[in-house]
Amino acid sequence: MGSSDEFIAKVLTQLRDLRRSDAALRAQEEGVRRRREELAGQIEVLESSLRVYRDVMELPEEASPERTLFGEVALGTVADMAYEILSRHEGPMKVADLTKILEGLGKFAGTAENVRTYATVYGSLSRDSRFTRTDQGEFDLSERRASAALGQLERLFRLNFAPHPVTVPAPQPDHVLGDETSAVDGSPHVENQSPSPD
Repeated sequence: MGSSDEFIAKVLTQLRDLRRSDAALRAQEEGVRRRREELAGQIEVLESSLRVYRDVMELPEEASPERTLFGEVALGTVADMAYEILSRHEGPMKVADLTKILEGLGKFAGTAENVRTYATVYGSLSRDSRFTRTDQGEFDLSERRASAALGQLERLFRLNFAPHPVTVPAPQPDHVLGDETSAVDGSPHVENQSPSPD
């Protein structure tokens, strides 16, 4: 009986410690949640103040870095905006980068959860035939990928099936045996023959 009492005591002690740790983490989470709510409220007040000030002073809205890099991208569906961004980019892009650009362009205004916006972008690109997944979490335009693949096929075809160069023999000099013309003036070549004694 002694060993089973010790076992139960150890398990109860571990359970008590784990419950305390869990309660401490929950308290920290609650504190973080409240702090995030406070910060979101302060950000909203400052952004609102800035908008009012710009309106009153008739100042232009400050351009985001995304607007500077990609120019004006018309708000539309996630897929349409991503198509426009990728067509101005030189190659494939990570979904996380596309999500940040779309957020900077105002597509997800008012959406607080970054994970949900990432999933929205990823899902939109996955379902749209204009996009091809090139790597984990990375997409490119299907037309660009198809064009690149066609170029590679053409290069392979040329390497493997193009006519091989034919070597043409170099011209032979005129004084080769059997040649009946003189190398100098083109007149018939007569070998030096001594007159026959007939």
